Amino acid sequence: GRNFGRSTPGPAIYTAAHGGQIPGSLGCPSVTDSAKDSVGLRLTFVVPPGATRLAFDWRFLISDFPEWSCTNFADSFLAIVTTGTSPGLPLDRSVALDRQGGPVSSGSPDFVICNGCTSGNGELAGTGYDPTDSAATHWQTAFVPVIPGETLVLDLIALDIGDGAWDNIVF
Repeated sequence: GRNFGRSTPGPAIYTAAHGGQIPGSLGCPSVTDSAKDSVGLRLTFVVPPGATRLAFDWRFLISDFPEWSCTNFADSFLAIVTTGTSPGLPLDRSVALDRQGGPVSSGSPDFVICNGCTSGNGELAGTGYDPTDSAATHWQTAFVPVIPGETLVLDLIALDIGDGAWDNIVF
């Protein structure tokens, strides 16, 4: 719940593909390209011979649900491939998508673990997230098309959009 007061632009390759903005989930508003208190992890891989894709599992938890869902405060998770030449990569280089094929943000239909959600809120116990005012996705798998021998850079980014309050986390 701490606001560190940092504001940074979203990933350039991603925002350029979305008219300079960070889009919300499908049907939700897009927001400015300003991310508050974002945190990222950059992973670099050399794709081994014979590989056709990289797969990784992820899960997203947010603490501002449901009151800020589908608003200009759309906390988001991005998995952006910043290098790689596979023709299967999307234009915006985003490879973690919700079940509608859209960006993963607080308006995503994938938030099914919460108070009053279809999966209940039991899985929030022990996470540090309030089971009455938070939400989580189930574990999901993202797939990245690759070309053997290439160096692939993958940025995993958790963003607070519109404010630096109400923390989120990605596993």
